[in-house]
Amino acid sequence: MKLSYATLGVSVEVQQDASTDQIVKLLAAELERHVARNTEALMRHDLSNFDLFKEQIGQYKDKDLTPEDDADEVLFELEDALNWFAPPYSVFTGPMQVDGKTSYGFKPDIEGLEDDAASGDVLKVNDTSEVPFKHKGFVMHVNDHGNVTLYEADGFGRLGEIWAVV
Repeated sequence: MKLSYATLGVSVEVQQDASTDQIVKLLAAELERHVARNTEALMRHDLSNFDLFKEQIGQYKDKDLTPEDDADEVLFELEDALNWFAPPYSVFTGPMQVDGKTSYGFKPDIEGLEDDAASGDVLKVNDTSEVPFKHKGFVMHVNDHGNVTLYEADGFGRLGEIWAVV
């Protein structure tokens, strides 16, 4: 069973005056959601991360931070854990300001994708018909409007869309 990646976009919204405790609880709940949908894959392929994620969820989801907790370190740990569920060439990031709210979510790493395309690690095309039939690996399609779609080519002429952004 393969890991089910997160969807790009905002996944956690908080009011601008939210406390660190509230943000930590929301991020822990988001981590719990991703772990729940990926339990089988995690248990088969990465039991150590599964155990770590469950520990983080239990430690932060329903409990307030203590004075001994370093709030920045806790937020970093949770963001790092959520990055595990990010699709290729994307990251979990925050805080971002969106419509007067503080948001956390998954966004594409266009710069990293461009860097890998420039180095030849990713095939960059203007039209998917340019992808060689036997190509295996990531394909970055940039259309004439500048929209970017990341595909994974299977080496048998099939492309699987990973994500797309306008």
